[in-house]
Amino acid sequence: MNDKEIRAQSSTTTNGRTATHHSAVTTTAQISAAANGKVTRNGRTTRSVKRAHWTNHIYVRRGVIYVYGRVNNKTHRYTTGKADTEENIEWAKANWESFLNAMIRKQAAKKAERRKQAREAQRQTAKEAIANQSSNALTANGFNGDIMPAIAQYGAYSLKAEAYSRKDNTNIKYGYVFRRRIVPSLGDLRLDEIKPSHIKKWQSDLTDSGLSVPYIRQCRLMLSLIIKEAIADELIDRNPLSMVKPPKGQSKERKPFTAGEISRLLRESYDNWFRDFFILSLFTGLRTGEAFALEWEYIDFNNKTIGVRRTISGGFLGAPKTPSSVRDVEMLPIVERALRRQYIRTGHLSSFVFVNKCNRMFKDWSYIRKTLWKPLLEQCNLEYRVLYTTRHTFASLMLSESEEPMWVSAMLGHKNMSITLSVYAKYLPRRYVKRAGFLDGAEWDIGAQGKAKESEVDDRKGANRAGLDRLPSAEFGVI
Repeated sequence: MNDKEIRAQSSTTTNGRTATHHSAVTTTAQISAAANGKVTRNGRTTRSVKRAHWTNHIYVRRGVIYVYGRVNNKTHRYTTGKADTEENIEWAKANWESFLNAMIRKQAAKKAERRKQAREAQRQTAKEAIANQSSNALTANGFNGDIMPAIAQYGAYSLKAEAYSRKDNTNIKYGYVFRRRIVPSLGDLRLDEIKPSHIKKWQSDLTDSGLSVPYIRQCRLMLSLIIKEAIADELIDRNPLSMVKPPKGQSKERKPFTAGEISRLLRESYDNWFRDFFILSLFTGLRTGEAFALEWEYIDFNNKTIGVRRTISGGFLGAPKTPSSVRDVEMLPIVERALRRQYIRTGHLSSFVFVNKCNRMFKDWSYIRKTLWKPLLEQCNLEYRVLYTTRHTFASLMLSESEEPMWVSAMLGHKNMSITLSVYAKYLPRRYVKRAGFLDGAEWDIGAQGKAKESEVDDRKGANRAGLDRLPSAEFGVI
């Protein structure tokens, strides 16, 4: 059989049309070489993996073993760097899947790091641009010492000038508060016109609109930053906010889940990723943003630790809330089981532990709140509570079961234990403990002497009542 006959046999007719199927081996020489585990390319004979090995997601190219696979409708191919030997072939056949998943996560991490470096470069460029501005930057923006700027005008400049020093989500929040809560009421006032009476009316209007006291305090903070910046620029010399007390109000009482409610929630929840997310949040004390930002790179099953390195806030991935929030959390057995189940689901899809339907990180969990969290609470006949309640539940549950407060504080990422106790001290168990036992000693037993003295006092009172005229008035302090 010659080469033409082989090619003719590889052609088939379908609906009157001829289609040619090109096989991996198309010549007589190549068929003979393939039988011996070799293939001829460009006149050179090289050793190759047999056809059966291709079904095991491995192949050899130029003497090096490659692995390949299709994940999320995308084909991935990576070199193992190992030479084409029988021992390495067996290794590739046994470990191709884990190696492929590891390489996919590594590439995803590299892309995330490149994006992070690009953002940092942009911030640094903005910082240098602002630092290089001349001393008459205010004049360049349309106002100077002769023309006093209004709150709206100077506030916009101040926010832009300090944007590089804040997180992206913080800049978004500040911009929203400034445009929606400050400009409508105070924006037209010049910096030197604003008085304490304006601040009082502004706070009163915010309260009447139904805003919470903590939110109004945030609005005050935003306005205070602008005014302090104006004082630093020597546009004004006093802060009218310092003359007005912030609004008072009781903070909402935290209502953590009880042990019975936790059991009910876990029993009624479906066996899916959200159930394992709920378990992780309940028994680690992570903030919701920290839990959604977890990456497999920092999940250490060997040492039973979970590394908290980033958080998601306002749709942005960034550093955790405080420096102390960057921590390694102990992986309890129930959490380890949940993470191992989740690893089967997403370990080969993304570098993030929890991902959305597009296998990307969650930027917002309002959809989860509406479709998963709220229906679960209704199914269990429980009062609605935010997802963040899992963090309060962890602290209250562990402290009520006599776990060490120092350990709980470290798990929560608090700077010191005093912060933890200031919020959760009421959950510490109160057991009866006899105090001041040393007073029970014989030398401290004054019961008999006390009774004797009481009888003497009673006798004296009786004597006074019997004949007050006969007793000296000096005893009663009468002058």
